[in-house]
Amino acid sequence: MTVGVVAALPLEAACLPAHPAEAKRPAARVEVSGPGPQRGEAAARRLATEEVEALMSWGVAGGLDPALPAGTLILPERLHAPAEPPVDAAWRSRLQGALAPRLPVSPGPLLHAGEVAAPPALKADLYRATGATAVDQESGPVARVAREAGLPFVAVRVVADPAGRGLPRVAQAALRPDGTLHGAGLLRALLREPAALPGLAALGLDLRRARATLREAGRIAGPRLGAGDGTEVPAGEANVPPARVPADA
Repeated sequence: MTVGVVAALPLEAACLPAHPAEAKRPAARVEVSGPGPQRGEAAARRLATEEVEALMSWGVAGGLDPALPAGTLILPERLHAPAEPPVDAAWRSRLQGALAPRLPVSPGPLLHAGEVAAPPALKADLYRATGATAVDQESGPVARVAREAGLPFVAVRVVADPAGRGLPRVAQAALRPDGTLHGAGLLRALLREPAALPGLAALGLDLRRARATLREAGRIAGPRLGAGDGTEVPAGEANVPPARVPADA
């Protein structure tokens, strides 16, 4: 089985397991979509035309549940999104069984948002209104594409910015459409808004925790990321091609 994986950011895709080796079929095909629901949907549609047999949304998320610190793994049993596209229960259960003994895991709902939910006050409102544990922009559209294509879907997300912490405007402004960081733009933004530096530093620490969890989740889940019959590919057979970034991102 080949899994199609959508990651919004290159730093998320870099946390996937990679085992360079020869194989007749790759264990996973990875698309780096860039942030946002439209880009996530487009990446999922590209993967759905490439003979993948499952779709996964992979990466970080904003925390909504104030009890969940940065680095908490979100394996949602359902999505809080339009028409509630389904999560594959068997695939999710395999991942839960493998990951929960070693990592902090929450099964709570994952909320779809059309734009970044940055301010803590907005996060608190969303939590009260929906009960969702975390929020992202791409999982809902990826799940919808999976349903249309008749493919199983799961989301694997990790809290990067917890409920009580917002995303600094300088960080949002420095993010390119392809998900990479514009370093010079970030420096210019900090010169204009130096008071944002402590919040940016805190976000960096949170993101480091989130990436550590994401890397460990990928290592434990294995090359096929828990899809299929649950059996793993021996290290000599696994083959995960480099993640692709669309030319027009």
